[in-house]
Amino acid sequence: MELSNKYSTLLFDEQRRPVVLENKLTGERYDLAEGAEYAVFDGAITNEGIEVEWTARGSFFEKTVTFTAPRDGVLEQISLFDPDFAGANQLHFHDDKTIWHVPMCVFARYSGGGAFYGLEYPYWDDEREMCFSPFVELKAGEIFVAERVFLGVYECDGRRLWSCGPYPCGGKQKYTDSFGRTHSGLAQHFPGGVVPDDVGIEREELDLGEIRAMREFFREHLGHAELPEKGYFVWQNGWWAGLQGADPAVIDVLARAGVHDVMTAAMYYGHANHPSCAPDYITDVLFDPLRFPKIDAPEGSDESAQGAKDSPAEESGAPAALHHDERVSEARENVEYTDSFNAPPEYEALIRYGRERGVHVTSFSTPDNSYRAHPEWLAPRENEQPP
Repeated sequence: MELSNKYSTLLFDEQRRPVVLENKLTGERYDLAEGAEYAVFDGAITNEGIEVEWTARGSFFEKTVTFTAPRDGVLEQISLFDPDFAGANQLHFHDDKTIWHVPMCVFARYSGGGAFYGLEYPYWDDEREMCFSPFVELKAGEIFVAERVFLGVYECDGRRLWSCGPYPCGGKQKYTDSFGRTHSGLAQHFPGGVVPDDVGIEREELDLGEIRAMREFFREHLGHAELPEKGYFVWQNGWWAGLQGADPAVIDVLARAGVHDVMTAAMYYGHANHPSCAPDYITDVLFDPLRFPKIDAPEGSDESAQGAKDSPAEESGAPAALHHDERVSEARENVEYTDSFNAPPEYEALIRYGRERGVHVTSFSTPDNSYRAHPEWLAPRENEQPP
């Protein structure tokens, strides 16, 4: 038995297990020697109730694994794809290089090209084996459809590109270059909440052929995503995109990309609160009546934007002026309270430039901060019970 798409052919043995992947782009043949699928159900490993189906897509193969529960119980883990790729020069685990290390795929690298594989919903438990832990309760006879596996091939281009994931590359990169140690949530990723002094971001090198193959897979798999209904829009979260300053070049990029709404990191001030890092962060907003602090700085202040660093305010115990550890030159002192939020002058200029280019520069407004003083603002649940 075999399946073919425009770039590769997948050969199966008598038990309908894939054994060889042929790369039509390079003429190479890759030995898979795939391990058997299994499930951990109520603490016991089993392969009972597992069914497998392979499908040829335009540029990749797709594997669907289903598990039928033999009785009431919990499906703790399920293994979907564990190829050997004997003879490969390297099995390279590719993730997003953020502190969460979200898996993207594995590249099996050979001389002329290679293969790539992963889960279409990219979360799994091991760098190589495609398994994940749903911990879902099932009734006897209930069918669980696992996340699908993708498998494809590529041809090496010869040009190699390197990056540090979504972060700028240039010299030694550390997570503390982009995130403060205490108010950014970085500490939760390390034992005891202590961030080491030298937390390096791995520099990754990929062949252009690998990059293009994954782009083609994503375009085919995701397609053109339509907005759910009228009223939805694309919105850029400027904090996670590293938009720390009032740089008009950011507006130009978004305008070209057709993104018309952006929230900048500093524009969090006065409106929002990070739910997991600093619950009492905004202490200066008055809720009864709702008022916003107007901030100012002395002329010639050198306390300009410091990026996501540990700020002097943080070290002194004073509340930080902007979202997480962000600070701008105007954010030095509360001079009065106003009925509306007043952005610092450099951000007012950014807002005006955004209007000229059709990009709305906004804050990330979360009204839950005000519920403490205005419980009547809470909306009831569908059953009319209080939330």
